[in-house]
Order: sequence, then structure tokens, then C-alpha cells
Amino acid sequence: MIGATEGYFIGDSGIYMRVLRPHGNEKCPLVIVFHGIPGNETNIDLAYALRENGFAVVTPNYNGCWGSKGDYRIETIPGNAETVFEEVFSAEFLQKWNIDEDRIGVVGHSLGGWVSLISPKISPKIKGIVALDPLADFTARDDAMLMKVMESFAVPLHNVTPEELMTGWKWASVHWNPRDTIQFLNGRFLMMVSASGDDAFPLVPVHEVFSIGKKHASNPSYWAIASDHSFISERPRMREIVIEYLKRNL
Repeated sequence: MIGATEGYFIGDSGIYMRVLRPHGNEKCPLVIVFHGIPGNETNIDLAYALRENGFAVVTPNYNGCWGSKGDYRIETIPGNAETVFEEVFSAEFLQKWNIDEDRIGVVGHSLGGWVSLISPKISPKIKGIVALDPLADFTARDDAMLMKVMESFAVPLHNVTPEELMTGWKWASVHWNPRDTIQFLNGRFLMMVSASGDDAFPLVPVHEVFSIGKKHASNPSYWAIASDHSFISERPRMREIVIEYLKRNL
């Protein structure tokens, strides 16, 4: 009977990824959970809850953070996501963990929500995406405020300065804008969940991306939860909403 929690580096990429697989011999769906920057909220409670509800889960860490090798750069994150997708869709991974390759989806929070929103352009194989209080607009804050944020973000990350994070932030706004990438959904599922607390991302850009995305998605769903950016006061509610949606669509 399969069922385990295992961590390993993906090839020579330096990306450390954990696999959480429920017990049982039957094929199961897989959810990839991408964390934010620097990943203080890893959403491991959501990962465990997904496993308890019959989903296998992988939780990768980008290069340069939380055990992964290399230097942290926002510019390398789309490539990191592509590496993760190549791994989970590989014949070896699918066979080892008995994963249904037609039922692999993405959940991302914060900057990981941005990764979720750009995933349709990166991989045509994923079945759909869920974005939790996602970073949907890199131009929403002025440089002075953004630099203060980057100074705090850079502390636990490997070999990156606040200035380099700023450069990557602006690079992403041009090359990986969710308003553009969401159009690659091509009929796959889409769920977006906003938070409305003071530290949450602005709602207008999220609404704009969802408005575009729902034209290209199947079963689009949008929720707004009265909580902080990490849904600390509403974690059970957030988990319930996400899991019930994935049960219906993945």
C-alpha cells in the first residue's frame, strides 16, 4: 500500500520538494502547492488536509529558499515551476506514486498565487489552478514602499539583495503578467480567493485577472474572505472552500 511523506531534490535543479501521498493503492489526483516569498506561510495545513481528503500533494521550494540549493531570484521562479511540472508528469514519478496524470492541479498563495496564475502558460498538462490572495499586479506599490518590503523579504533568502528582488519584481511585471498568462487556460478550471485585510493584495487587480480568466476557464469561481493575507483568522474556512472546489473539479 502506497502512502508516505518523502522529500528529495529534483535531479540537479537544486529544488527541494516534498511529496505527501495518502494511503491506498488506487490512482489519486495530485495538487502542487506553491508558497510565497519568502514563504513564511507554507500552507502545510492545507497540504495535510488535501492528503486527508484523498489528494497527493507536492510542496516545492524555489531555488535559494527553505532547503533548496542555488540563489534566490524572482526571474528563476517560472523555470522552477516548469522543472516541478516536468518532474510530476514524468513516467517515473507517476508510476512511483500512482498518480492520475489527467488530474494534476496547482494551488498557490501570495507570490505562489502568481506562480499559479502563470502556470497555464508554462504547462499545457495541468488541469487547472487555484490562486489564494495572489500577487496579480507587480505595479501596485510605489518603489519606496516596495523596497522596505524587499528588505524584510531578503533576510531568509540565499544570496539575494533587496535591489535584486526589486529588479526581479519589475522583470516579472513585463514578462509574466497574469493578465496575459491567464488567457492560456484554454478551458481548464480556475478558482481565485482574495483576502480583504490591510496586508492583503489589492482587490482590483485580482478582479481584473479573474474577469479575463473566467472567459477562458471552466467552472470559474471567485471568493473573498474577510481575513488577513495569510487567512490566519479563517484557515478552516479557506481549506474547506479550496478542498470542496478541488473535489468537484480535479
